[in-house]
Amino acid sequence: MSAATPRTAGRPTREELLARVDLPALADQLLPGGRGKGRGRRWACPAPQHGPQTGNTPPVSLYTRGREQRWKCHGCGAGGTAVDLVMHVRGVDLRGAFDHLRDLAGAAPAAPPRPAAPAPPAPRSEPDPAVVAYVRRAEQLLWTGLGAAGRDYLHARGLTDELLRANRIGFDPGPRHLARPRGLPKGGPAIVLPAVYDHGQLRYFQARYLNPDPDGGRGKYDSAVADLIGASPRVVFPRSTAPAADPHTILICEGQLDGLSAAQAGYTAAAVLGSGYPDDRVARALLDRYPDQRLVIVFDDHPSGHAGAARLADLLREHGANGRVAQVTPPHGDDVNHWLQTAGAEFADQLRDHLDATADTRPVWSAHVLHAGRDGRLVHVHTFWLTQPLIDAEIGHAADPTRRADPALLAADVAADLAATPAEQFHGVYHHLATDYARQRLRPFTAGDAVLVTAPDGSRAGGLQLTPGGWQTLEGPDPPAPVATAPAAAAVPPPAVGGLW
Repeated sequence: MSAATPRTAGRPTREELLARVDLPALADQLLPGGRGKGRGRRWACPAPQHGPQTGNTPPVSLYTRGREQRWKCHGCGAGGTAVDLVMHVRGVDLRGAFDHLRDLAGAAPAAPPRPAAPAPPAPRSEPDPAVVAYVRRAEQLLWTGLGAAGRDYLHARGLTDELLRANRIGFDPGPRHLARPRGLPKGGPAIVLPAVYDHGQLRYFQARYLNPDPDGGRGKYDSAVADLIGASPRVVFPRSTAPAADPHTILICEGQLDGLSAAQAGYTAAAVLGSGYPDDRVARALLDRYPDQRLVIVFDDHPSGHAGAARLADLLREHGANGRVAQVTPPHGDDVNHWLQTAGAEFADQLRDHLDATADTRPVWSAHVLHAGRDGRLVHVHTFWLTQPLIDAEIGHAADPTRRADPALLAADVAADLAATPAEQFHGVYHHLATDYARQRLRPFTAGDAVLVTAPDGSRAGGLQLTPGGWQTLEGPDPPAPVATAPAAAAVPPPAVGGLW
């Protein structure tokens, strides 16, 4: 058989076909209603799984990888080449998409070959000094006369000066008043939202424009180019200045303003950036930082927020957090910050009530795993949240009547087994708990280790300690409380002390 049969003779290859297609023109043809000009032009997403779209800020943009033009939805993660775009819009298979593009290419001259893109530089690990200087100056300007518009905006969002200062929030009045090199935001007045490491050094920032212009290609948020700041961390951790409302509960919010709102109510908060399509990196960052806390996802009350929350919940459970993941939907049909604005002084109480209402995933017993150090001191290294279904399942097959009658000892027994037995030996309702323990590479139990159980009301309810003769009830009028110190394998970085830079 010849190299080109009559069926394929003269037809361009995939590479030749994609080189002939003008992807911006194809997007305008297939996705009417595009907004913006040039590199800032955006289109609505064609992927069916994306769900309803407002059209105010179309999520699809174009970029070049090597010699190929490609598209990507920044909401749901769909994307690809011109072939994928035709498949999504026309509902055809791969062959149908190629036929459609060949028809288009037949009427268009072949585009000159694009030169190969140079190899990208290694990503930055720390922001450029120019970025640090910009964020530092923006923080100073927020508290000057030039920052009045920024303060008014933030106060209208319900955020206090104490919280703003603790999180080093800043204000960019625009290039006329704040000089900056190329590659930093220049779209006009903006709130500057830093993200810092636990030791206080700047990691990333977002600029939230006061007057976004979607039609002009400028959305709500901007940042420095990757050459100056590196890749987005995807999840950042605001500081709280209020008394801790519930140290065992983490609120995972959509965006920094929502995260700041939750922190203002006294909760430990995590803010996911670009949360329309959470990925493994987001899930792992959350689980590495919060190995045994309750994780409550509070994303926006709209279709993309619901899809993002469901996706993140699935990822967290896949990585071993089953039994301690919950979801809360903000009331009033909006987001956490709008909830704060609407509820005012009642926000913290309303938030607590909504968290309490997630009874199906609310921990019933917390079993703290304690390892004995060389000095005999018991160190808290892990906590299992044991829900009522887990307790009920254990009661159903517990052979020892004393365990069946004493939920505290029964919970301690379950935790002791989970911590001392290889994860692969567990199935069903226990599998994710055992996997979570093994994932952190925490050592098996040895003599002197213990499990201390806390009841739902926060009181200590009992426990077990491993002795040479086996597990024994932890006796004594005042059993040891779990302390915050943890081994390196499960350590959570301490809060930052001192300044941002």
